[in-house]
Amino acid sequence: MMRRLMACLLALSFAVPCMVAVAQDFLEPEAAFRFAARMADGGTAEVSFEIADGYYMYRDRFRFSADGARLGTAQLPPGKVKFDQTFGRNMETYRGRVTLRVPVQGDGPFVLRVTSQGCADAGLCYSPMDSGATLEAAGSLAQVLQGRQLLAVVPLFLLLGLGLAFTPCVLPMVPILSSIIVGDSAQPSRKRGLLLSGAYSLGMALVYTAFGIAAGLAGEGLAAALQQPWVVGGFALLLAALAMSMFGLYELQLPAALQSRLADSANRRTAGKLAGVFGMGAISALMVGPCVAAPLAGALVYISQTRDVLVGGTALFALAAGMSAPLVLVGVSAGSLLPRAGAWMAWVKRAFGVMLLALAAWMAWPLLANRHASVLPFKQVASVQQLDAELAQARADGRRVMLDYYADWCVSCKGMERFTFSAPAVKAALEGALLLQADVTANSDADKALLKRYGLFGPPAILLFDGAGLERARVIGYQDAVRFQQALAKTR
Repeated sequence: MMRRLMACLLALSFAVPCMVAVAQDFLEPEAAFRFAARMADGGTAEVSFEIADGYYMYRDRFRFSADGARLGTAQLPPGKVKFDQTFGRNMETYRGRVTLRVPVQGDGPFVLRVTSQGCADAGLCYSPMDSGATLEAAGSLAQVLQGRQLLAVVPLFLLLGLGLAFTPCVLPMVPILSSIIVGDSAQPSRKRGLLLSGAYSLGMALVYTAFGIAAGLAGEGLAAALQQPWVVGGFALLLAALAMSMFGLYELQLPAALQSRLADSANRRTAGKLAGVFGMGAISALMVGPCVAAPLAGALVYISQTRDVLVGGTALFALAAGMSAPLVLVGVSAGSLLPRAGAWMAWVKRAFGVMLLALAAWMAWPLLANRHASVLPFKQVASVQQLDAELAQARADGRRVMLDYYADWCVSCKGMERFTFSAPAVKAALEGALLLQADVTANSDADKALLKRYGLFGPPAILLFDGAGLERARVIGYQDAVRFQQALAKTR
């Protein structure tokens, strides 16, 4: 008996090194089955696994749970049936890549947890693996759009547009319209002012309606296109040109030859004047487009996901109508609340000229600056593969991660660099974290893939992961140091 025991121990002593050598050839489970999750739309989470060659996952071993939301029945695609030695029966398996969809009911951020199990063809079966990500369930905006009820869509986007009307991007359009109305050759009146402001607002609204229809048809990338350098630079020059006219350097008007040909027509009817004002409204919508791209992007994201042209067009028309409300009030008050043209108009025009010039400089600033030198020690990632490798290593080390999407032409990115990242409290809160940055300035295929990796449309966007690799917060658009610290606190 003792001899038999010694023989077994001796055999094992030779077998163990061999087993260890084989085990070292197997991938870590996180590398063999690369996990990713995002919100496919306001009410559906999309979970995907990139499965390495020579490995497979079991269809019936997936389990889903969530903190902060309710989950429906997961939609799993059919797998390939094979007889499995581990379980002694036929099993459906996935290879290559698998995408699973899970219905979600909730409002706000939640943690999605996924349990899965897979094996290697070489004979190793992994223990069940737990993965997770912090996602954002549909809020009121998404729920309204996903519901596709126009009676709910219209008032919501009217309110959103009204809020945008008082931003520094849209407000300078008011003196442009007021100068048109007050300086009109016809006697200013409420009816006349309403007609002119209505034409101006309609031109703006139709441009935004086109944005909504385009988002419904194509969607992805439309808002980001508004921030392309040539678009931003062109409209910055146009704003500067408008500012110069406010200072009295020249008058923006049609060529004299064309004016004379239209004079009789314009005197007999208002169509000529209204067409010009309508065109100015359309141009103003394009001018403020790059400036309000961040909030506009949020609307376009959900519209593109619905793929509904009617909802998209109606939503953006209502948004533009809300933005136009102060302009219409200016038109209505032309006969009473708005004083007659006089010396005061020169001072008002100069003041708004300064505002337009400052806005043009603000838009052009990122284009004029050289390649930035960040105040934080970011490590650049240039591809999805590099990003996944860095995140996997940070997860293995238990390090928190901040992933920053940046572009040289992104105004808000510059603001985050200058005012937020430079704050001592923010630097202290990021101590020990891995700082990754994806520079998408060139908008190359690799840049687009990096954005698509987390369902983003463009910078600025910052994703914050905890030490377990779970996404805990997502910051879209500019945030000051105080609010950004609150987002960082979620990763601890």
